[in-house]
Amino acid sequence: MNREEGLNLLNKILYQEKLDQYKESIGMFSEHLIMFAAIACNKKNKIDSILEIGTFDGITSILLSKIFPNAQIITIDLKDDDPIFKKSYDRDNDIKRKSFIEDRNLRLSKIENIKFIQINSLEITIDSLHKDKFDLIWIDGAHGYPYVCCDITNAIRLSHAQTILMCDDIWKNLNN
Repeated sequence: MNREEGLNLLNKILYQEKLDQYKESIGMFSEHLIMFAAIACNKKNKIDSILEIGTFDGITSILLSKIFPNAQIITIDLKDDDPIFKKSYDRDNDIKRKSFIEDRNLRLSKIENIKFIQINSLEITIDSLHKDKFDLIWIDGAHGYPYVCCDITNAIRLSHAQTILMCDDIWKNLNN
């Protein structure tokens, strides 16, 4: 993987999407976006299917769809009425939560190669995803033990020998 090529591709996509350019000096975005772009630049990597565990606001899903325009992306997150969903990221406020959901859903509905599924990642099955193997799996849901261990186990089950499996922010305790 070539980081410079990845950074150039990422910044081109960020510009097209009218988002700020990646700037490490001010903590813009996360290094994983450069890694995704570098993977896409390496022609040896054939990424046709992506599973994203943890949709949040849909921005990363959209960036993945632009970085890998020929890939089918399944992104999953908790149901809107799930108590865990409601109590995280200041979504316990009904007005803020409703606005967040509307913005996310509108954003995702505009992209043809993204399928958004609302399901707890602990309930992932081949039937629930309508797919059994993925080329790239991005784990960015619940970040603490034991949830992330279950997500990693599920990801391994949904992998083939060339699957690229990436995780973000793994914490020993959720209270950290």
